[in-house]
Amino acid sequence: MTTTLTTNQFYDVLNINYALRHDGIIIVNQTYHTMEQFINYKHHFDGILLSILIEGSIAVKIHFQEYQIEKDDIILILPHLLVELTKSSRDAQIITIGLSIDFLSNFPILGNLISNNQMRWQPVLKLDSSNHSIFRDLILLSQDVFLQNNQKKDTLHYLVFALLSLLSENYSSLSQISTFKKNRKQEIIDQFYLLLSQQTYIERNVSFYADKLNLTPQYLTTLLKAETGKSILQWIDYYVIIQAKSLLRATDIPIKEISNQLNFNDISLFCRYFKRNTGFTPKTYRTNYTK
Repeated sequence: MTTTLTTNQFYDVLNINYALRHDGIIIVNQTYHTMEQFINYKHHFDGILLSILIEGSIAVKIHFQEYQIEKDDIILILPHLLVELTKSSRDAQIITIGLSIDFLSNFPILGNLISNNQMRWQPVLKLDSSNHSIFRDLILLSQDVFLQNNQKKDTLHYLVFALLSLLSENYSSLSQISTFKKNRKQEIIDQFYLLLSQQTYIERNVSFYADKLNLTPQYLTTLLKAETGKSILQWIDYYVIIQAKSLLRATDIPIKEISNQLNFNDISLFCRYFKRNTGFTPKTYRTNYTK
């Protein structure tokens, strides 16, 4: 059985005190005894997971590929990749940061991470000693700030932004050639994500993406559902909502103009679309979540 978890559901699964619940961020420090319950537990997360293995070793499947994670390795898991912990040494200790889409919408530039194919297919990163020292210090500091019960919310946000920026810089310096050989289905998924990142501002039609990939809409949506847990329409909605949330939270652009930018012919259509996918009107979302 595979479970899709939101940030709040992660809080519940890990029994995190309500007072420590932050706006779209979760930070947990796990040992073998707390990880044991998740062995062979398959799940997707609807945001980004960022981890560093402090001690020991673990074995994990990330989107059907097996990885042996050793001390000091960094793991970056993009949204809706299937994750399954298969083994853990008894001295294992790992710190994980979970970031919801609402958090990512605070920083529109981070939206590019979601469709980064290099990160998607190379989720395990080994940093050099200097970068690793910076990363470890940042993640430990982030954990300390997190435990201060929302007292330094902005500080936490920017520490996490710094962590992701550091990782992005390190990924950009890596060779684009991966030892991982993608099959035809995985190539299609990569091409689909690239199209989404380029076209969702103007295209929400399922047939458009299928035609660009020379596939039938039925085949493409079946493939995506089986391999990613989302249908083509769900992925389109997912990307559009990310963009809409970013514009609502990070800018003062009028809602009518946001509607136009996202290629809705009428502001009322945009408002209904946004509420159907988030439970909020754009105005209510902006009021509730804008700093």
